[in-house]
Amino acid sequence: MNFLWIALLALSWGAEDKPRPAGVLEARWQGLLDAKKPAEARTLCQSWAASKDRAELTESHKCLASLAAGEGKTDAALTELEAAVNLSPADLSAHEGRLHVLVGARRFSELPVALEKSLKAYPGEDGLEVWLSVSAELLDQDKLEEGLAYTHLLEKAFPKDHRVLANMGTLLAAAGRREEALPYLKRAVALEPNDALDNWNLGKLYDELGKIELAEKFYKKSLAVERESEQKKESACAYAEFLKKHKKPGAAAYQRKNCPAEEPEDD
Repeated sequence: MNFLWIALLALSWGAEDKPRPAGVLEARWQGLLDAKKPAEARTLCQSWAASKDRAELTESHKCLASLAAGEGKTDAALTELEAAVNLSPADLSAHEGRLHVLVGARRFSELPVALEKSLKAYPGEDGLEVWLSVSAELLDQDKLEEGLAYTHLLEKAFPKDHRVLANMGTLLAAAGRREEALPYLKRAVALEPNDALDNWNLGKLYDELGKIELAEKFYKKSLAVERESEQKKESACAYAEFLKKHKKPGAAAYQRKNCPAEEPEDD
């Protein structure tokens, strides 16, 4: 049973196959990229490059950054995004773009510096989901030390957000630092007692530590508060494996009821 991760936002900045909400100007160039018309997008964005309007100039930089990133020109993309951030520090998508260009280029060690700049320029809590998405990406790519360095900055900026604490705990656990992970996951559950993923992660950690009764307690709590049907079904099957592994009474009956695709052994 793998850990469930709290921030699974698959943000793919500038991806042509994943259009995202945008302002009017951004929608124009992004629409051209989505339609696979990069030459037209470049012409449009270059026409804004000499504009005295800050919004047009910012979008020019973001658009040219997206084009450069698509061509594998990472440094050029980052230069354009730095210009966009400096012009319009309140434009969250420019900060998002800088982080995801670094991820796409696998320049993971540069992420903490970029995040620190963004946290200073854009301290609002509404940016946290974007910042957390990168934590998830680093875990997914097994970049645990880089993920810890990056997420530690979020911990300093948002010390009472249960998602940040859960991410720190999950990264530590994935790195084999389970005793260090435990207080993070306990605090995450204390801050948000009805979060299904936080409860599951804490149960999983107790399972890894051999504290079976505590593991069962938090697995059951997670199942009780989970509302998303597909996730609940997946978790129920994982819980059935837990019951079977520890030879709990009624394990086979639970598996037949909640995970019929599996072949249960008789109790």
